[in-house]
Amino acid sequence: MKFEWQKELSLSIALGLLTLVAFGFLFEEGAVPYSPHSDFIAEHLPLKHAAYASMSSGHGLPFWRSDMLSGGPALTNPQALYSNPLQLPFLWSPPAEAAGPSIWLHFLAMALSMQVLGGALGLGWLARIFVAVAGLFSFKLIIMTYAGWLPVLPGFVTAPLLMAALLKTIDRPGVAAALWLTTGGVLGLQSGHLQVTYYVTLMFGVYVMMVCLAKLRAAESTEARQLLVTCIASVVVAGLSSAFLFVPLFSEIDLTARTTSDYEFLQSGGVYAARNLATFIHPEILGSPLDGTYAPVGLWENVAYFGVIAQILAVAGAILGGHRRHVRFLTMGLIASVVLSFDSFLLRAAYEWVPGFSLFRIPSRFLFLTTLFGIALAGIGFEELLAKVRARIASAHAPRIAMALGALMIIGTAGEGIAYVDRYITMAPIENVIPDTRYGRLLAEDNSLFRVAPLGRHTLNYGWGASMGLELVTGFEPYNYRHYQRYLGVMTFHRRVEPAPVVWVDVTRVARWDFLDALNVKYLVAAQELDVVPLGLARIAGFEDEPVFAFYEGLSTSRIVVYENKNVRPRVYWANKVVVVEDADAAMNVALKVKLDKRTIVESTPVGERTAVSSERDLLKFSKPTAGEVQIDAASEQGGFAVISEVWHPGWTATLDGKPLKVLRTNIALMGVWIPPGEHRVELRFRPLHFDAALGLTGLGVAGLVALVLANLRRVSNHCV
Repeated sequence: MKFEWQKELSLSIALGLLTLVAFGFLFEEGAVPYSPHSDFIAEHLPLKHAAYASMSSGHGLPFWRSDMLSGGPALTNPQALYSNPLQLPFLWSPPAEAAGPSIWLHFLAMALSMQVLGGALGLGWLARIFVAVAGLFSFKLIIMTYAGWLPVLPGFVTAPLLMAALLKTIDRPGVAAALWLTTGGVLGLQSGHLQVTYYVTLMFGVYVMMVCLAKLRAAESTEARQLLVTCIASVVVAGLSSAFLFVPLFSEIDLTARTTSDYEFLQSGGVYAARNLATFIHPEILGSPLDGTYAPVGLWENVAYFGVIAQILAVAGAILGGHRRHVRFLTMGLIASVVLSFDSFLLRAAYEWVPGFSLFRIPSRFLFLTTLFGIALAGIGFEELLAKVRARIASAHAPRIAMALGALMIIGTAGEGIAYVDRYITMAPIENVIPDTRYGRLLAEDNSLFRVAPLGRHTLNYGWGASMGLELVTGFEPYNYRHYQRYLGVMTFHRRVEPAPVVWVDVTRVARWDFLDALNVKYLVAAQELDVVPLGLARIAGFEDEPVFAFYEGLSTSRIVVYENKNVRPRVYWANKVVVVEDADAAMNVALKVKLDKRTIVESTPVGERTAVSSERDLLKFSKPTAGEVQIDAASEQGGFAVISEVWHPGWTATLDGKPLKVLRTNIALMGVWIPPGEHRVELRFRPLHFDAALGLTGLGVAGLVALVLANLRRVSNHCV
């Protein structure tokens, strides 16, 4: 037992050193991984900045962020990954500095996860090295890094660990298997982007049921029951351990735009075509994003290649390893992962009938599993091929020849991968990727609390907003709310716009300036002079050759014009007249008829119009939201209704001088409170829905995980005795 652990540790250390040698450049000081297609630059910088800013200021992990879309959840945003161990560097370092080390951890995790998967398949140490190296240098992982896929990377690199745990559970269910499976499940659930974890669970769930049915047919009901109990117990403990994220997430799911998706949304990243199968031959056979020759959305979505040597060995593994356990499933899994990438009856049936399938898009992401199944089969093919070499060479040197052949295949796989690493993963100076702009310095001179409305998607890169200290009304964020989309729809088009499951929320024009004013927008940033400048909007500056980042195009320069909105409403203000309506639909009907500077629309009861009395002597002082905490000091002679320009969410609660105060949805997407006469302090606090209960459930899950660890230690101790 001790010798086995020493071998495993030695192999892990060797893989760590290889990862350091091959990817050590990710630690380059003052540099950040960059590409024109980087989601990290365009989307994830501000979400990571929210955590770093909150942690460094002593406020802990933030529950709320204010950098884009006029505010939204932080900790429970599926993209946040604040609790993922591979992205912990973002909590204590600025995002641009933490990106390289965090991505390096993902590569290391991939190598170690594949090592564990090789062990679960019963492979020898040389074959496990091959599997780990093939995973470490897989083209899919390299091009995902090129694309800056911070939310997808953790699920992909820990999926082999989950697969290994499931295989161990099928082979030998019990306490040890439950511990492995629970650990893999927790890491999978903490991966943020659950698509890979979901697909692995879906396929292996089918496999587990097939194994159970086979055991029942063989009159092995006890074994079947033990397998099911182990799986169910592991799922429960892993689910409870992640309850602090998923209870709030599922509690607010009806608010999100993603729930409006349909089958067309599933295919919104482009349908996988038969010609894409050619990428099995060469990853760039249809073109490359490096020179713009790959036409579809992203090669990282559609490429099937996982290494020329690995692919040849995968075929050998499927053919020669038929006598081995799990090979048939791995082969069928590989085939199924490719088939499900196409628009077919099978895909449509899964969309209609499999729970949770419709929440994800771009089915070609099944190809992540193609890589994992393929490399697993390649490890088997590697071992079977070397066994045949040893058997056919009638010489005492046969083992050495086989080992040399194996070493050449490992070196060849690593060499090919390093070539793609050099081609696709580029470091760039932080000051070039996140530049110091003149218009940013201009806006930073204003110490008041305000928001900015960029006109057009690429005028002001949404990923730069937080690092510039700006709060934007737009954003690049898959997790957005339907009621805020409706608000911007009226502001932009002066009509009812039904929410859509979009990831970009842009403002290209303004039809209702009163809606813009109510969002506390003090500045507009445009790429050119406005044709018509409305009353109250003043051009204050124009800059030539300012840095811009256009997603999929990269860094360039552009003219930037800054306008100041003289009619901006403060972050909190007294309403003149209040129109009380019963629901969101009624609020929309009123909003299309009245101006928000004349009427404030409140969803409450009883319905009707009320005068909200206020005078020039009435005061409202608003503190800047900090990680979900807001304070308002109010002084009024007769009281009134205070409109708060922050996105409404049922997780917001309020107190008036320490006593509960009801928060009402206001003006479609914002919030407000009634404040009585006199001097008062209103404190607003955002907490994810049912968060205290979710923490309690997480405590139960952690206790269950600890119990599994102790039980396994006791089992190992008894075995050693």
